[in-house]
Amino acid sequence: MFVNCKDNMPQLLHYTLNTDNTFDCSNKQYQPETLKLLHPIAARAILGGKAEDPLPYPFEDYTVNTTVDGECAMFDVRESSITLTSNAVVWSHTKQELCWELFEHLYLNLMGECRTIPRTPHMPNTVPWLATITMPTLGAAVSWMADFEQCFAIALIEASTGKSYA
Repeated sequence: MFVNCKDNMPQLLHYTLNTDNTFDCSNKQYQPETLKLLHPIAARAILGGKAEDPLPYPFEDYTVNTTVDGECAMFDVRESSITLTSNAVVWSHTKQELCWELFEHLYLNLMGECRTIPRTPHMPNTVPWLATITMPTLGAAVSWMADFEQCFAIALIEASTGKSYA
């Protein structure tokens, strides 16, 4: 069984800054079991403001390092000490501008370090949104990373708001 967020959740936009690709997640289906596995990780980050946790099996070689401030969070997915993606998720207009400003600054700095000409990012005009920066180190994890990022964003939103989108 899958969770279709279309009827329950506001439109979650997943915007990848390096590719300028935007994906509307509201029609995507997620397994409730997956969200249930991620809820404790999200709740720890929200309660403590910060957390670093291994991902559930079979991805236990990866970690998610999360910082939460009000209705926004930033999280990195890592393999060992290597960052594969950096992400920001916002579910309220309250911190949207500040979160975007910090994430855009991170993106422009990273692209400068990689000697890559960055695209000019634009903040999504609706909330909730998930923004991602993919690193050149992503490798084989590319096959599942977007699904994880989206599921973890939903878990963070659910843990923060107390609403279930399942």
